[in-house]
Amino acid sequence: MLVENYCSPKMWETTFQKKFSNFCKKSSIMLSMVIEIKDGRKGVTVTHVNTNSDYFFPFNYKENVKDFIAEIKDILVEKHYPRIVEQVFEQHENTKEELVEELEKDPTKIDQLSKYSLRLAGERLFRIDKVLQHKDVAFLYLENSTFKDDKTGVYYKYLYDKRKSLVIYMRKYRKGEFESLEKAGEEFFKNSSLISILNKKDEGEE
Repeated sequence: MLVENYCSPKMWETTFQKKFSNFCKKSSIMLSMVIEIKDGRKGVTVTHVNTNSDYFFPFNYKENVKDFIAEIKDILVEKHYPRIVEQVFEQHENTKEELVEELEKDPTKIDQLSKYSLRLAGERLFRIDKVLQHKDVAFLYLENSTFKDDKTGVYYKYLYDKRKSLVIYMRKYRKGEFESLEKAGEEFFKNSSLISILNKKDEGEE
């Protein structure tokens, strides 16, 4: 006779607290949680610290803890997770016509004219999904790209320059010190190096 796996509410909550605390520790946003009863239902109130936004999630003891946390993350991703844009430039050799056009716009720049210039080749929109601050490692999730060969829905694992500090970068982001997603991306990518590209199922917990 088959016996279904049973997890008592107490065991379920203990497992949830352990796993969600680990999730918060590695999240790219600052979170706090309080387990409480609202409207007669026990659950967890998750607070996004920067905005002081609260979200209450009633416990569902029949649901797998991992899936329950994934549902919480989906809400937080949509509303609060940080995004950055990577702009990729390529070197372009200016034609004579283009040089003349530039000179006509501003004759005083004649000494600044160059045979080559940088042009925007494309952009990638990343979500900063997870940070391992003690290792200066960040996992970026590719949400969108103008490059047809890129595969969205995968993770880019980056090592941030320890001399610059990923902790300081994230603090600047949370304080709103970057005027745009492009500026935030410029700061990030000039101070980091790509370690690997991972499929979602391969993205490790570390």
